[in-house]
Amino acid sequence: YTWTVSKRNSQERMANTAKLIVDPRKENMRNSVNQTMQGVRQLYSIAQDEDALMEKERAKLKALVDLLSGQMRDLYDQSMQTGNGYGVEEKLKALVKSAHFGERGYFWINDMHNHMVMHPLRPELNGTDLSDITDADGYYPFLSMTEICREQGSGVLRYKWQETAGAVARDRIAYVTLFE
Repeated sequence: YTWTVSKRNSQERMANTAKLIVDPRKENMRNSVNQTMQGVRQLYSIAQDEDALMEKERAKLKALVDLLSGQMRDLYDQSMQTGNGYGVEEKLKALVKSAHFGERGYFWINDMHNHMVMHPLRPELNGTDLSDITDADGYYPFLSMTEICREQGSGVLRYKWQETAGAVARDRIAYVTLFE
């Protein structure tokens, strides 16, 4: 009889100890899992929002590039039809150099051999080979641009770029297209 009481008391103490120690740990774990899942859902939502924003930005850039490419095509065709092809390349460069959008948006021309033909904000790059230029993450944006144009004709890419020499590199999105 004494042993049974002792055993029962021992079981009650263990149950009480479990309630004091294990139950709060379970609750903490449950809360941690719930918070983690909430964080995952938020990150997923942000990623979907970022994808939607990226698609919207891509569409906007495509429309702007298509508009400028159309103007370039018209200028080129007019020059060729009138037999005045002389200086058309300089006219095209001037057209692209003058085109801007938004607060910091601009256009540039590089050729299919990775040479900068005209950059409106970084004229020191004009005529230079861009093959070895990397962004802040070690990515080769100009090689990728040429590859996109060669393989797909047009497309979008993300990279980091210094808009002017010595400036902080910023995230950029470019829509590139082949102009022949």
